[in-house]
Amino acid sequence: MTLDAAVWRAPAVERPDGSLTAPERELLQGYLNFYRTTLLFKCAGLTAEQLTVRTTVVTAEISGSSGSRWTYTTVIADAPEQLETVPNRESSELRWVAEEDVAGLPLHPGFAASWERLRVVTASIPLLVNPPR
Repeated sequence: MTLDAAVWRAPAVERPDGSLTAPERELLQGYLNFYRTTLLFKCAGLTAEQLTVRTTVVTAEISGSSGSRWTYTTVIADAPEQLETVPNRESSELRWVAEEDVAGLPLHPGFAASWERLRVVTASIPLLVNPPR
């Protein structure tokens, strides 16, 4: 993340490929680095004015045998207008859909497992931009 004339913008990043055969601590550190850069990769070019973060939700937790812990966190944010979707090497399809239609789509299994919980969370917090009229 950079601050340039008081304007936050997520930087463009290259994501590292981690080792799949390293000792546990090195393996988990590699995963952490990969997912940190994944967040920046997916947010590249967004400015603070384009998103208002409402909350974050830990949607998965994994504990390693040596006591290490890894989490997957979903960020729930509002935007004053529909943001452009930009495909990347992980994209099979990008499109905006109504929230009530999401559960009927072929979702990634991890996201599908957390979808209902995310809906409950979003229903319990107020919209910060574009509130319903």
